[in-house]
Amino acid sequence: MRLAEILQGLAAKQEELMKIEDEILDYQQRNSGVKESFPSDSEKLMVFLENPEIMRAKILNFITESDVRLEKMEADFKESREKLLRDLEELQNQQSHQSSSSSEEMLKNSKKLEEMRTEIERNNCLAEKLRSRLEQISKKDLDRGLMIRRIMEMTGSIQKQDQEIQKVIMENLSVQRELKWLTQTLHRTFNTIEETLFR
Repeated sequence: MRLAEILQGLAAKQEELMKIEDEILDYQQRNSGVKESFPSDSEKLMVFLENPEIMRAKILNFITESDVRLEKMEADFKESREKLLRDLEELQNQQSHQSSSSSEEMLKNSKKLEEMRTEIERNNCLAEKLRSRLEQISKKDLDRGLMIRRIMEMTGSIQKQDQEIQKVIMENLSVQRELKWLTQTLHRTFNTIEETLFR
């Protein structure tokens, strides 16, 4: 849940940065156009206005205010960029921690799997000895029912352990798929963020 929230927040920040960049570019273009309209002989243009000095002052004041707004937007952009970088670092740390936890879980499951395989081999060996003994003992000295029940118990135990092994294998596959999905998602997110931040 935390990872999904961070990814969603990063996407929102990315859109916000793109909007700020577009607004900065728009202000720069507007300011450039206004400033270019005031060459060194701009007084000739003011002759055609009723109050040229007032109009000139208003326009220059507008340019000054635009510069102030532009500086504020650039500061906001810098702050948003730094916040996005911090979120990116947090996401990288979280992904590293989650990868470590997944690796530990896979190692634990592998050890459990190996222990169960060893136990199955031991039970198989014991079952084989019981079968061999069953063949060697005479019918009248053998409690067939007891021996058969013992063999059936051993067989059932082997089947149960085999089911547990399959369960552990499926858990490992699930962890691997989740880890692969997280890695791919993070790579795509990092690439998109890096393109936005450093273009």
